[in-house]
Amino acid sequence: MPKSRRTLLDDKMEAQYLIPRTATTFKAAFPGVKTVRVEITERGDGVRFGPQGHPLVTVVTETSLRPALDCSNRRCQQGGVDIERLLQMLTYARTTDHQETIFCCGHEGSPKGRHRGPPCENSFQLNISITYET
Repeated sequence: MPKSRRTLLDDKMEAQYLIPRTATTFKAAFPGVKTVRVEITERGDGVRFGPQGHPLVTVVTETSLRPALDCSNRRCQQGGVDIERLLQMLTYARTTDHQETIFCCGHEGSPKGRHRGPPCENSFQLNISITYET
């Protein structure tokens, strides 16, 4: 059965880069970084809720980190958050703590992207903690 929606991660893996990706591990991609902790709270359509009615918080570390996080909206195409790019900017600036709300970059159009629909209205609250090797 073919996949019915495209995600940001699908697009990132198919994109042509000016600098080829050679880093295969977290340490190779982010030298000098000891640990990373990213807490993600998504708000909008398709978001799961915990027992108290609060949105579930996804926690990723350097061992479970993926280049992008998919949007939970089932109608969203090519959406999500590019965590890899954000971490590259933060590690370049040697930032240790960062909080930001990012809106989904996707749209509610056709699965192949030929017909672009209205923008996805989901948002992601990110709390990022980075420790560096000395």
